[in-house]
Amino acid sequence: MIEQLNQSVKERTRVAKIFANEDSCLRLVTAVVMEISEQWQGSKAYFFG
Repeated sequence: MIEQLNQSVKERTRVAKIFANEDSCLRLVTAVVMEISEQWQGSKAYFFG
């Protein structure tokens, strides 16, 4: 699961390429992590599969 999270963050930041500042990068990474967290919480297959 951690590798999937890292890959998703890497893909999203690669698409953006240039960030105005460190805060904008942090906001994007935080949004990606929150999105994936919601997906994991919605899918119990990860925990009980």
